[in-house]
Amino acid sequence: MGRRVGERDESGVNRRMARRAAAREVLFLGLSAAGAWLFINHELLYLEAPYRPSSAPLGAYSLATAVIYLFLRGALIIARGPEGKDSSGRREVSTVPRGTQSAAAQGCTEREIHRPTASRPPRRGFARTRG
Repeated sequence: MGRRVGERDESGVNRRMARRAAAREVLFLGLSAAGAWLFINHELLYLEAPYRPSSAPLGAYSLATAVIYLFLRGALIIARGPEGKDSSGRREVSTVPRGTQSAAAQGCTEREIHRPTASRPPRRGFARTRG
């Protein structure tokens, strides 16, 4: 009997999600390599007839690829925003333990939030003396 989509195999890995993540990384690396080549050979963009490719060493291409890759990954992290949504638009599971949310997040009213607690010492004013 076949497995359903999204089920994990014996090792606990969702193969479909793993393939999608690997394809995304290959796409990022390919875009980074193309960007590095174009960055180093930017004279091509001037559209002048006698164009010769740059004789830069392989290390220059590797360094430019790494910098562009890190830029793309950083841009993706920033684009996701503070909500932590993944590429499908679903929100990640909260890591905040139950019972540790703020009073406002738990649905308390303004009066309940600002109610003095028993742990707070009572206010003491200046003692008035009759004179």
